[in-house]
Amino acid sequence: MSKSKSKDGAFSRIYKKTEFDELLIKLGGWSRFQQIQWVLIFLATIPQAWYTYAPAFAARKPKDRDFFCLDNADIRGKDFCAAWENSTVCRKVGYEVTFSSIVTEWDILCDDAKKYVPLTKTIFYAGKLFGAYFFGWVSDRYGRRTTFLITMLVQFIASLIESFSTNFIMYVILRVPLGVCSGGKEDDLPSLIVVLSMIGKFTISAAYYQIYIHTAELYPTVIRTIGVGFASLCARIGGMAAPYIADSTGFEVAAIVFGVTTFSAGVVTMMLPETRGKPLPDFVGKSSSSSSSEEELVRLEESAEESPTSYTSTV
Repeated sequence: MSKSKSKDGAFSRIYKKTEFDELLIKLGGWSRFQQIQWVLIFLATIPQAWYTYAPAFAARKPKDRDFFCLDNADIRGKDFCAAWENSTVCRKVGYEVTFSSIVTEWDILCDDAKKYVPLTKTIFYAGKLFGAYFFGWVSDRYGRRTTFLITMLVQFIASLIESFSTNFIMYVILRVPLGVCSGGKEDDLPSLIVVLSMIGKFTISAAYYQIYIHTAELYPTVIRTIGVGFASLCARIGGMAAPYIADSTGFEVAAIVFGVTTFSAGVVTMMLPETRGKPLPDFVGKSSSSSSSEEELVRLEESAEESPTSYTSTV
């Protein structure tokens, strides 16, 4: 490629010199403009949680004692599945629940529940696996705002149509675009296990969002979007497997598998370099901990405090 191509915009942004830390200092760091952008992005990402955790309600399963054969109300619990598999014995199901879900609407019970209910979650994370990497590339090529608006629109349309699903296949298919564009209860468990589970969920959530911060600071500016997207892609592998592990095995097995893998990930993370207070690398091969870079950033910070520059957003 010739350098002249960069003048007309055809030259990739990767080859344009961008000193990210210096730019942040000149913009004023955590200024009013940055605070407004943070609030707007925060509000826009709230629906992502709805799409992710929707199956906890939309695919909620009734307990064994809460459904029975309408042909014989005495057939319920453990005896129900054997009768249900024999359609001549039990042809219709009755429910004693106060909620409605795809399980009760389409009678996804017994062995079918073990196969198809986790699929609603796995297919979503499969879409996230693809979208995390694909839209990282798209946002580099066509811009962040354009990509963000398109994915939000697709999610809105898919979720709206999904609410009118007439069968399980339609519901699962519509979970795919939701996952591509994004990225149970413990009522029967002892109180101690519930408390420990809540603590575990809290720490997992904290660690999960810390991954995005740390990963973004580890990759150089020129490949940061692709790097974060690839890390998110790898995370979806666990997200796809987790529903089947949780729903198809006992509580003890799931707890051991999740606990060991989480602990192992934490140990490996200790080998990563610390990025707090370090200048972000802009190019591949550039050291983010060089003393000259840190001295230059200190000089820029002091000059910015002495003569603050006013910048106006054109977004």
